[in-house]
Amino acid sequence: MPHIANSTKYVQRWKNKHPKRHLLFLAKSRAKKRGIPFALTANDVEWPTHCPILGFELDYNKTPRGSRKGLDNIPTLDRRDNTLGYTPGNVFVISYRANTLKRDASLIEIKALLAYMAV
Repeated sequence: MPHIANSTKYVQRWKNKHPKRHLLFLAKSRAKKRGIPFALTANDVEWPTHCPILGFELDYNKTPRGSRKGLDNIPTLDRRDNTLGYTPGNVFVISYRANTLKRDASLIEIKALLAYMAV
């Protein structure tokens, strides 16, 4: 089994060395599985240092394993219009926390929550 251990270490080192390419690799895999378009390169995506929605610093060196608890600041690729897939101009980097909030609530729910919190 030493070969598998070495392979796992190699993959982890590659992920740490190329976090942006890793995010694109994962997105391409999801796109293939879901049958949606994927036509991105690393140059097609703006890679901010901070989440454009929540403002905190993104940690490109953190990689989720199992539970995503405590990983709110990892970068994720967000499709603004899900029907367009992973295409230039439709994909943005936001934090895992912002993507989770966006994914789990409708616009109506977010507006209702905002109205409640603004009182």
